[in-house]
Amino acid sequence: MLELFGIPYASSGVLGCSIGMDKIAMKTYFRGCGFPVLESRWLTRADWAADRDSVLNMLEGALPYPMFVKPANLGSSIGINRATDRASLADAIDVAAAYDRRILVEKGIPNRLEVNCSVLGYAGYVRASVLEMPEQVKGGLLDFNTKYLKGAKGGQSEGMTSLARQIPAPISEELTKTIQEMSVKVFREMDLKGCVRIDYMIDEDTGAFYICEINIIPGSLAFYLWEPAGLEYKALLDEMIVYAYRDRAEKQASVFSYDSRILEKQASGAKRGKMGKLSGIRK
Repeated sequence: MLELFGIPYASSGVLGCSIGMDKIAMKTYFRGCGFPVLESRWLTRADWAADRDSVLNMLEGALPYPMFVKPANLGSSIGINRATDRASLADAIDVAAAYDRRILVEKGIPNRLEVNCSVLGYAGYVRASVLEMPEQVKGGLLDFNTKYLKGAKGGQSEGMTSLARQIPAPISEELTKTIQEMSVKVFREMDLKGCVRIDYMIDEDTGAFYICEINIIPGSLAFYLWEPAGLEYKALLDEMIVYAYRDRAEKQASVFSYDSRILEKQASGAKRGKMGKLSGIRK
């Protein structure tokens, strides 16, 4: 609606938000761009209902345990579970299928670290934040309870901002720079705008890293990743608003109509044909 009515908005556009809301489409897009992603498979609720054993056999033949099972279109770790054997894999798919008709199953990394990078900008002006390393959770799953309910005082929680995290992330300068550069590339490839956060996994055994997902509108706008660079929260909002107006100006500079007179020609052609036929009858 904002696009149709020409109203400026501070988040990313339709393309980026659509891809960013679907974990299966997101992973396919990243893979097509050549970005490193974890091996995965996906299925539908109908596939699961039709033949559970075939689905389990397919997944076990393609991916090692542990596996992570995720609804394609949910956030905040809702419906996500870790599977370590066939029974827990079936249970995890049951849970994910209750939330979405499309389900992503990813290869897990037993010894892993998680790091996040925020990216801010629009068009040619894009920059990456410092990296953070969120609290490492037993089992490798930062679930909804840990994200939003842990440590709540008086029934109130500060959400993601209250999580234990290390800023900057305790990884090498070389890897930090590589992840920041890749984050900027992802931002540009998806034609994003405003402030996003991209989550990565690092395999401690091999040193390889993978893009997990992109958060198009991250919690708290990841302001805590920009404060170390001297960008206060109000200034972050101001910058996002500037990009919103620049984007609208770009759209207004484009032509959205083309005068081909094709309907007028069709109408006049039909009229001439009818008149010719009538003329012939009169003769």
